Order: sequence, then C-alpha cells, then structure tokens
Amino acid sequence: MKKTKAPFVVALNKIDRCYGWKSEKGISSRFALQNQSAETKNDFDSKYKKVLTQLNEKGYNAALYWENEDPIDYISLIPTSGITAEGLPDLLGTIVEYSMTLEAILKKIKIKKGRFNCTVMEVKMIEGFGTTVDCILVDGAIKKEDQIVLLGFDGPIITKVKA
Repeated sequence: MKKTKAPFVVALNKIDRCYGWKSEKGISSRFALQNQSAETKNDFDSKYKKVLTQLNEKGYNAALYWENEDPIDYISLIPTSGITAEGLPDLLGTIVEYSMTLEAILKKIKIKKGRFNCTVMEVKMIEGFGTTVDCILVDGAIKKEDQIVLLGFDGPIITKVKA
C-alpha cells in the first residue's frame, strides 16, 4: 500500500442521499450516523465499503476519521453533506487538527502576544444574537471582550468578542 507523508482527508459527500437518511443541519456526521435507522446505516456501510475498495485498488489505505489511529498511513474519510452541512464541522476540525501536528507547520507558527490572525469562514445573522462570525484562529489567542477589526465592504468593522 502507498504511504502518505502527511495526513490526508477525503470528504465522502452526499451522505444525505443514503436510504432513509434523517438530516440534522450542521451536526457531526459521526453523531448523525448514530441517529439513523439500521437500514440507513447498512446503506451507508455499503457505499463506504465501495469507496474503501476503490481506494485500496489504487494502493491507498483509508478509514473513517473517528476510527483512524494512524493518519499518516491511512487517509481519513469524513462523511459530509453539502446540502445539510452535516459533517462539515468534522471536516474543518480534522483539517485543523492534522495541520497542527505537522512539524513543518509547527516550526513556522509564531504566537505574538496581544495579536492574532484568523480566517473568516462565514458571516451570518442569527436571531437573538445579531451578526455572528465563524472563523478559524490561525495565530495568537482571543478572548471575550477583546476588540477586533474586520475588513468590511464599506470599510473597517470594529467590534468586541462577545463569546
């Protein structure tokens, strides 16, 4: 089997197309799968094993991300749905987790006191909370009440971290 030198992930998209799938928007695919009927789990297992076989035929080892004990030797398969966003937290979390374990990346990371750098993933309105920003912290640290500046379409947006 081929060995990878760094962790790889593959998104197994369209889990919502499994027979009888009961969707829960934005939930972890691991928990979504546990909440499915036996028939749905069997359909997922059948499709998962087909993908696993195809990867094995190409010379790759693979496993579901929550069963993968060796991400260097095994590709992590992450079930997702682009429609219901199921599994997307798993995908982002796994990518961030694996990127923080690579020595080459860890050597380049420098945390500066009082400063941070993040990538904004989504800006949305949530009733009762107002505008919320989902981001991945790349460098530094933030805490509640820190003042932050974001680049907006009409100039800078200055606000405080509320949670």
